[in-house]
Amino acid sequence: MFENESELEKHIRELLNRALAGDARFMLLRSKKVADIVVCREGSSPAIFFIEVKLCKANMRTGIGSPGGKGFQPEIVQRRPKYLEDHMLWLLCDQEKGLYVVADTEVISKYPVGSSIGPKQNNISPRILKEKELLGEDDLVNEVLAFLNQE
Repeated sequence: MFENESELEKHIRELLNRALAGDARFMLLRSKKVADIVVCREGSSPAIFFIEVKLCKANMRTGIGSPGGKGFQPEIVQRRPKYLEDHMLWLLCDQEKGLYVVADTEVISKYPVGSSIGPKQNNISPRILKEKELLGEDDLVNEVLAFLNQE
């Protein structure tokens, strides 16, 4: 399905661009730092939304951050800033099945490999793909649209 996370991110961007076409309130930014996809909502209720995309390959680690526990992702999962709790979504794709888990940071924080997020290479446990509902693309898009339209 997807060879790497860059291909998956490109695919998710294409899905979102199609789903949001014609809705002038939304703008997908091309640049990224905090998360893979940043969506700005304009209009009477402006907001910024962050979408982190992860490709979960069989027998491979699904890392968050960089070695040594550095980067935005481990800090977000560990410290749980309120705005990002409410405005960040994680999309995990099971490479073998081509299905997705949609999770907020609270859910992600319950699935670290090992007992916690810390000064190490942090990874998301593959258990999440077995314990959470797997969605097809249509349901994935509907979940993301509901997230982007929250007040």
